[in-house]
Amino acid sequence: MRCSVLRLLLLSLLLLSSCSFAGSGTDSVGEGGIPPWSDDVSSGQDQSTGFPDHGTHPLGDYVPPDGLQLVFLDVGQGDAVLVRFPKGATMLVDGGKNDRGTEVILPAFEALNLVDLDYIVVSHADADHCGGLDEVVQGVAVEEVWENGIDKDTSAWWDFSDAVDAHGIPRVTVQRGDVREIDACRVEVLNSDQGWGDSNGDSIVLGIECEGVSVLLTGDAHAGTQEDLIDVYGSDLQADLVKLPHHGSSDRYDEFPSFVLPKVAVCSVGAGNSYGHPAPEVVAEWKAVGADFYRTDQVGTVTVDAKGGVLNVHTEW
Repeated sequence: MRCSVLRLLLLSLLLLSSCSFAGSGTDSVGEGGIPPWSDDVSSGQDQSTGFPDHGTHPLGDYVPPDGLQLVFLDVGQGDAVLVRFPKGATMLVDGGKNDRGTEVILPAFEALNLVDLDYIVVSHADADHCGGLDEVVQGVAVEEVWENGIDKDTSAWWDFSDAVDAHGIPRVTVQRGDVREIDACRVEVLNSDQGWGDSNGDSIVLGIECEGVSVLLTGDAHAGTQEDLIDVYGSDLQADLVKLPHHGSSDRYDEFPSFVLPKVAVCSVGAGNSYGHPAPEVVAEWKAVGADFYRTDQVGTVTVDAKGGVLNVHTEW
């Protein structure tokens, strides 16, 4: 009888302790009463959509700008834009043609003491956008690559892709609507693979909001993509600074400038190129909406500093 009573007492204690744990109604709670991240997030997904965790690294001798800075590197007929965020993060959007990494981009990094690049964004797989990126991957440490998920069977693309894999760099296929917060700046993917079936139309388009200004980096977005962006985003496309789509190609939607309404427009283009870029009518359309217009073939590298809602532009020549 005494043993039976003891067993009952022990069983009651076990049941009570179990109920007090499972029935608390709060589980564990983070700061401000916010529940902790679910298992899939805590094991490799940050608070932004679509991106894995990305750690920080020592800055070494690299000194961040006083605000946000975009450097439109003069790589000839192609694109390469270095985005320098206020707290030390860095992003290279495209890398020009073959050899531009060695001839232009890496020397620019060396001048800044930049040896660790947080992000490479390859807008699409055309050679004038990815050709120099394999040299960048081999020349500095790269933490993460963003791409649209569409390969192109060219040596320029496979040289870059193979270099990324050989160095074990994480690759992220971004989608429209993905957002990442970088140094308290908002970076949103406005276009990626939207099913156009051509590399230009499926270019990654980025919107950046930082230091009281907005920036639009458009890759080689063609007329159809530009019209689609208007349909999806409308007046939200407004940006203080824009990189012209497709080097100022005539394959454009002529109402696009009136939705962007930039203060500063930069055209990355090669002198005497065989494509006729930028088309005179395109230049006129951007100037007609009040943009200060800069061409890398005429002024060299264009550097734009942004702080407190104010843009300051410096040119190489």
